[in-house]
Amino acid sequence: MILVAPEAEPFYRKGGLGNVCGELAAALSRTGLTTHLVTGWYESMQANPPPCIEGGVSCSVAIGPHKYEMSVLRGVYNGVTHCFLSIPGLIREAYEGPSPLDFALALCEGAFRAIEAMVHLGLMDRPDILHAHDWPTALVPVLLRAKYGNNPIFQQTASVLTVHNAKHMGGWIPGHRFPELGINGEHWPNLEQPGEPDKFCLLRGGVRYAHKLNAVSRTNREEMLTPFGGFGLERDYQERAQDFVGIVNGISYHEWPSITPEDKARTKAELQNQFGFECRKQIPLLGMVSRIDKQKGVKLAATVIGRLLEKTNGGLQFVYLGEGHPKDQYAVETSANLEMLAQRWPRNVRFVRSYSTAEQKVVFRAIDIFLYPSEFEPCGTRPVVALRHRVPCVVTRTGGLADNFTEYNPITGEGNGWLLQTPTEDELEHAIERALALFKQRKHWARITANAAASDHAWDRPVQEYIQLYAAAAQAARSNH
Repeated sequence: MILVAPEAEPFYRKGGLGNVCGELAAALSRTGLTTHLVTGWYESMQANPPPCIEGGVSCSVAIGPHKYEMSVLRGVYNGVTHCFLSIPGLIREAYEGPSPLDFALALCEGAFRAIEAMVHLGLMDRPDILHAHDWPTALVPVLLRAKYGNNPIFQQTASVLTVHNAKHMGGWIPGHRFPELGINGEHWPNLEQPGEPDKFCLLRGGVRYAHKLNAVSRTNREEMLTPFGGFGLERDYQERAQDFVGIVNGISYHEWPSITPEDKARTKAELQNQFGFECRKQIPLLGMVSRIDKQKGVKLAATVIGRLLEKTNGGLQFVYLGEGHPKDQYAVETSANLEMLAQRWPRNVRFVRSYSTAEQKVVFRAIDIFLYPSEFEPCGTRPVVALRHRVPCVVTRTGGLADNFTEYNPITGEGNGWLLQTPTEDELEHAIERALALFKQRKHWARITANAAASDHAWDRPVQEYIQLYAAAAQAARSNH
């Protein structure tokens, strides 16, 4: 079992994809499967390399007209053998490089060459499954079918592609670069960018060539069959519907231990003191943890929190933990909005420009209500982490949020949050007001927080669904041969 991913905990994480890939690999290993994970050896990792890393594997890799020397570093963590590809001058940081194609080719072509070398050296068996994750590794199924299928090492190998975020597709690559893939021109129609006959798309190739594929929630799988969630590739998802499933991500219960109501009251008071907020348990403490991206509705949340602070005369507190890309105009503007909000309400609002796991743990253990008013959300693991910490959530009814959350019903006592049909200012304001009203009702608040804590989002069930998907992919690969 070999996962190929642009990022993976615990060694390198840019966002939720890194959490999921590292945790899924560890969960697969716990079932007894021999599991490897191939990713990049990035410059930011090299300054403080993990102690378990060892070298010893070298080979060359041809990318386009150029040949590079590659080193493969390896280390075992949580039962998973992590294999890091070091190609000086080509692999620098995740998602960075001269172009998306350069980064993707380095990871994917590098993965095949690294696997070949390690099999020849007796460091791994021939792979049964290659599991690619998102556009940077979507060429793995393409290269398996179009280039490496007759290689004895890969003749019995099946491929699975997980689409974690369909909006990001590694697309609109100029057609003159297609020969760099090292595959015949007959494959062009399966990678051609829809509506752009002189450009090609990496994710489309992966969708069309993987033996099986999955979205990261059942609702997002349905959305991807439509223009709303397919982002131009909906016809390809429709054609693969029989091979396409939705599997909701789990979270690591070891990484995110549960919390008692008593501990929660204590950590809330500690955070209020740390931020200079009024230290009173009766004041609702709202939080949001996310990268600053239009998809996440961060600007919307900041606007509505400002409105509610005026409306309640400072009757709530809010902490935002996250950062955006410095070149993204939305992130720049939203960061400025959050800074202004924190300056206007210094005793009520704090903006922390960070996304580390340690800081996330402090926030999740302290807050009362979590906000995630996403425009779309393939899965949404941060709200699930909130549930683990007895925190009900205000979320949009989309993707994985629709799978994991139901509106609290005060009559039946069922539900774990408050849902928006569409992420607008008025809808979000009304949903937060429903949450604030319930916060004042001790009996109902005890019930909804207990409901949140009782949710089962461990990896045990999703990992079994992945194993079933791997078996189906292996069967499909055998049938194709």
